[in-house]
Amino acid sequence: MMLDGVSVDARIVGHLAAHVGRPLREKLERALFFSADVVALTPTERTEVQTAFERLPWEYEDARDSFLAARPSLA
Repeated sequence: MMLDGVSVDARIVGHLAAHVGRPLREKLERALFFSADVVALTPTERTEVQTAFERLPWEYEDARDSFLAARPSLA
């Protein structure tokens, strides 16, 4: 799945959804349910995803680094 222009495994998106607020969580869950190929994020949502990546276990470090490297924080 392309999450704001970055390829992120759908399994990781599921974990991210558990660590974000309701509107974004529902957006990510719908994207997973419908097997969306692309999910665009607002600047606020991107910041929320960045924060959520910090809460995930170290196993997701490579995905987090890819996401952060794709575009610097907008906040």
